[in-house]
Amino acid sequence: MNKVFIGLLSASILALGAGADCNNPLLGTFEVATADKTAGPQTISGLNYCKSLQSGQSCCTKTFVNSFQTKADALLEELTDIVSDRDKLLVKVRTQTIPDLASKFSALVTAANKASSKLGANDANSALIKSYTQLQAQLNTLVPQLKSAFANFQISRAACVVKLVTFQTAAWCYACNPDYDATAFTNDVLSISGDLEDTLTDSCYEYLTLAEAQSKLLSLSYMSSTLDALTTALNAVANGDANAASLLAAAILLNPSAEVTGTSNKVVSLPDGCTENSCSWIVDSLFKGGVIDKASLALGGEITSVDGETGGDEDNGDDDGQEPTDPVAPTDPVEPTDPVAPTDPVEPTDPVEPTDPVEPTDPVEPTDPVEPTDPVEPTDPVEPTDPVEPTGRLLSGERVGGRILAGSWNPSEDESGVAVTFEVNPANVDNSSAWRQGGFVGCSIALLATLLL
Repeated sequence: MNKVFIGLLSASILALGAGADCNNPLLGTFEVATADKTAGPQTISGLNYCKSLQSGQSCCTKTFVNSFQTKADALLEELTDIVSDRDKLLVKVRTQTIPDLASKFSALVTAANKASSKLGANDANSALIKSYTQLQAQLNTLVPQLKSAFANFQISRAACVVKLVTFQTAAWCYACNPDYDATAFTNDVLSISGDLEDTLTDSCYEYLTLAEAQSKLLSLSYMSSTLDALTTALNAVANGDANAASLLAAAILLNPSAEVTGTSNKVVSLPDGCTENSCSWIVDSLFKGGVIDKASLALGGEITSVDGETGGDEDNGDDDGQEPTDPVAPTDPVEPTDPVAPTDPVEPTDPVEPTDPVEPTDPVEPTDPVEPTDPVEPTDPVEPTDPVEPTGRLLSGERVGGRILAGSWNPSEDESGVAVTFEVNPANVDNSSAWRQGGFVGCSIALLATLLL
């Protein structure tokens, strides 16, 4: 590297660094009002939050930045409302709803026993009915396990919420920072660094796994109407009713997710590919672009339908049930067009007559060899120049002060200075209630399995 190259590189860096502005895409992402933005980068004294803004310039007003604690408290309150409803629901399902299903399972077993001779050993319906009875057996061990894990579920949830909301407040600070890195955005969406992904995975993975386990019990609780319909259909089969086949077919097609309304009632699962070492879903969905998906965070995973299909809900904290949309009517089939008539074959042209061969030219006489020149004497090594002081936005792979550069965002955890706390048991639910499992023990699961094999 020589002085000329270093000079050019320095000039390029300075040119790149001169672009500090208030066009950060996060200002639009967070819908910062015009009244809350400054006309351009300004040095503002008296800021209570955001280290990077206190030591540099800001694109947001003092009033707006100093409201970040209030904004964080409102976000935490919204999350608290959802998890409180969730906790009350989970405890109710475990202590009341699931035990009350015992009579429904028993009725299903009795009806299946009566209808078994008419269903046939290889009937597909027999296999499905058998799977419901297997769920009954699993409940005897699953429910006590989930009761024991509930306290850890709440503790891990609080840790995950605190970590994510802390970085959410840091994203608010970054939105107001005129020294943002433009290369960290793709289509105006902020790219989260791998280091931050690792930090969030460490903080949230346990919560996601425990939330999925609690959610499994919730999904079973939505089978009440399905069990009733299957029992009615099997009794019709046993009695030889004329409508038995249609009743059974309708019962098999019932979708338990139709009973699920409201955000706090949703079923969640651990996202595909999410492990304790890596969970890209956290930065791709849960905290995409530096914005928390409130429903997914409060519920603890990827929202799914009861039958396991993911991506069915896109709400972000609203508690209203969604009405199903009408099915799309099929379009009319496209009429085939007439076949294209073949064109006449192309007549072959006359063959090209070969030309006379080219006579070889006389060989080129070799020139005299070039005499070697004297070796170039080495010059003195180039003395390094003083480092260039960065200004504005610097495109580099290093961390400069509180700013993260080189195409991704990785803030310090104490960037905002906003206090973030979250209660472990905000609804003060009683997790000590005993589970009445006696109703399940007396069911003839083994007998039903034998009859339906």
